[in-house]
Amino acid sequence: MNFEKQYFRFSLKEVLYFILFMFVFIGIVVSITSLLFGGSDIFTLSGLTYVVIGSMVTLIPFFYNKKGVLNISDFSDVGEVLDIIDKGMKRRGLIVVSENKGIVYYDKRTKLGRLLSRFFLEKAKVVRGEDEIKVYSIRKLLTGIEYEVKRVKGLLPA
Repeated sequence: MNFEKQYFRFSLKEVLYFILFMFVFIGIVVSITSLLFGGSDIFTLSGLTYVVIGSMVTLIPFFYNKKGVLNISDFSDVGEVLDIIDKGMKRRGLIVVSENKGIVYYDKRTKLGRLLSRFFLEKAKVVRGEDEIKVYSIRKLLTGIEYEVKRVKGLLPA
């Protein structure tokens, strides 16, 4: 059984969406604390500090959790590998959203989770081919699925 991971380049659109989400979130937090405690405004030094820290925190996930693809090939039973992948996705909080012609789409269980997965990129797509299975998702899900398949198949070193 062969495993091959490839990671994609950064998408500027996704980074901008996430920055916008963080600015809105930080703006709401600063506004609520300002109303409750009568403190800082967004345009003072402490408010700008929130914005600068929020911008820096926004970029961190894109450096360690890029999107990519995991190719699994040279396996004996397609159904067994797909079942392991499905159980691994469910263990990580993803459910099957749609399925057609050998392509299965996974997303979060709740509506709020699905909304947030647009910003945190926690979606997955499994494409079943003739002699390989491709899993498209973020790095942490790909690494988890690879580990899960290796563990179940007994391919991990002792």
